[in-house]
Amino acid sequence: QSLLNKATHLRLLDDFSVEAELRQQLQSVWKQWQQNYQQMQQLRSATEESSAQIQLLSYQLSELDELEIGESEVEDLEAEFKILNSADSTLTSVQKALNYCRDDNDTDALSAIGASVAALKAQSAHDEKLANIVTLLEGAEIQLAEAVSDLRSFLDGFNGDPQRLEDINNRLSLLHGVARKHKIKPQELPALINDLREQLDRFENSDAEVEKLIANDTLLKDQYLKVATKVSTGRKKGADKLAKAVNAQLAMLGMQNASLQIQLSTNASDKPSQNGLESAEFLVSTNPGQNAGPLNKIASGGELSRISLAIQVITAQTSETPV
Repeated sequence: QSLLNKATHLRLLDDFSVEAELRQQLQSVWKQWQQNYQQMQQLRSATEESSAQIQLLSYQLSELDELEIGESEVEDLEAEFKILNSADSTLTSVQKALNYCRDDNDTDALSAIGASVAALKAQSAHDEKLANIVTLLEGAEIQLAEAVSDLRSFLDGFNGDPQRLEDINNRLSLLHGVARKHKIKPQELPALINDLREQLDRFENSDAEVEKLIANDTLLKDQYLKVATKVSTGRKKGADKLAKAVNAQLAMLGMQNASLQIQLSTNASDKPSQNGLESAEFLVSTNPGQNAGPLNKIASGGELSRISLAIQVITAQTSETPV
């Protein structure tokens, strides 16, 4: 049954007449060519739709770039807004704490600790437990003095500018509005800008990629035709030799009037095949004056068996015959 298949005819002819390395080279170049061609077609289709995308991306990036959004601007502004928005209560709390710690009178915390140290200092020389307590109080006095200094520095450097608060509020409102437009969180705006820029770069560079694929297409097509032409030359030479050898074998099998012909047909030029530039078909004539025709139409079951045997005998040295 396999002998009735044209694909089998081509394989037998190639096994007989074309070197295995050349056949493998043909398959390899054809696959590379087709993969490159598919990529080229896909990118061309995408390029046709990219014009509108480029305009949209360019507009979106232009709008966002005008805002000059910092990498962590939203987070920084929100933190500063919280501080400025509670400026009055912060100042009040710090001033109260400072008064409790150091208010230039004997009732503040720093004075009270100093008085406690003075009261226990003399007795600590005779009692180790009191000495330890004095050491703790002296440490607390030092730390409290540092805290007082830091509180004063905080008050001196604190900026509760109402105008700055208004500016921050306006900026955050603007950023939140833009984020809602793009359906993302305000903190995600820098990432969105990077993503849009990458998309635009890909679309703008697609023309160069298409040109590269077109150049590869021409190169791979030339390689394919060069290898396929060598395969065709081998097939043309081998077709006559194989037919003569099979016919001689048929005569030995009692089919003196039978004649096998191998017909090569050129494939359509717009449909390159992984098998080369042509297909092959075994035609046979079993009677004198009879035109050669396909095996399944000309040969009877018995004749087909002998023809198959003759072909197998001739091609046994070159074909991969299963057990």
